Parts: sequence; C-alpha cells; structure tokens
Amino acid sequence: MVGDLLPQLAAVQVERVEASGDLLRITARTRDDLLAACPLCGQSSDWVHSRYERYVADEAVGGRAVAIDLSVRRLHCENPACEKVTFAEQVDGLFQPRGCSRWR
Repeated sequence: MVGDLLPQLAAVQVERVEASGDLLRITARTRDDLLAACPLCGQSSDWVHSRYERYVADEAVGGRAVAIDLSVRRLHCENPACEKVTFAEQVDGLFQPRGCSRWR
C-alpha cells in the first residue's frame, strides 16, 4: 500500500510505517538482492562495503508530513580499472546524488 501512495518507494523494502499525530514515519532499506551500477563506469555490483542512513523529511501525504528513514548500501565497484572504489546506490525519484561528496 505504501508503494501505491509513494511510488518512489516501490524499489525498496519498507520495514515499518508509524503514524503519530501529523507525522507519518517510514523506515525502509534498499534491497540486498538487487545489483547497482557504478555511476562512473556502469559496472554492476552487489559487493556491499557498508550501509548508512539517509533521510527525507519534505514529502506530504494527505496533509500529513512524511519522514523517510532509508538505509542504503555503499558498494565496491567491481571494475578494477574504475577510479571509483566505492559508490552509494541511488533510489530513483527519492534522492539525488550528493554533488560534493568526498567518497570515492
């Protein structure tokens, strides 16, 4: 049902939805069974380096503020010739890549 309301969450695994007052909090994680492409060379990878949390708090559904807590994977690029050693996977329509990231 959450994927129907917020289609950008269809590609993630929703773990919990909590409603309290005027806030709807969604806790989700990117799926471990999907490959992600390196943004520099395009090589697919499922070799997980780590995970970290990203937050979105500017969505609204039915007059209720929506906070999305999303755990995303940082993956190793499996192309030895690529300059990117690791990269964070992106969720289309939910987050934009960080423009000033210091990660390699």
